[in-house]
Amino acid sequence: MARRLNIDLVVEGVETLADYQCLCDLGVYLMQGYLFAKPVIATLPTPSFPTELAEHAE
Repeated sequence: MARRLNIDLVVEGVETLADYQCLCDLGVYLMQGYLFAKPVIATLPTPSFPTELAEHAE
């Protein structure tokens, strides 16, 4: 539906590589969640990208 309406989705709650892979397979490219960075109070977290994500992005 979002594709038909030309809407970009931001998916929240991505916690596992399986979540990430499934969303990539569905064409989702904007994501956030524990897989990328844990929430931190009063400061911005430093995102971390597991090796598997870096390899998939290339």
